[in-house]
Amino acid sequence: MDRTDFSGLVEHVGYLYLHEPTLAPRYCPDPGVSQFFRKRIAEQMGIPEEWDYLMYPRLDNVRQTVSRLKGQLL
Repeated sequence: MDRTDFSGLVEHVGYLYLHEPTLAPRYCPDPGVSQFFRKRIAEQMGIPEEWDYLMYPRLDNVRQTVSRLKGQLL
């Protein structure tokens, strides 16, 4: 299945969606791994144990994101 083609998921078995500002949206079947993207992002950042937002909430990042998006979403 083409990872940008959502039509193959008609049976609604679960999917992942990723969209970065400079890339086209990507869809793919759910690999069945809890917090898949959070774990991959933490690995890429060199902090693989910090994927869990309950243990590592990184509230400064949340505040910065909200601040940046505030005017764009309304």
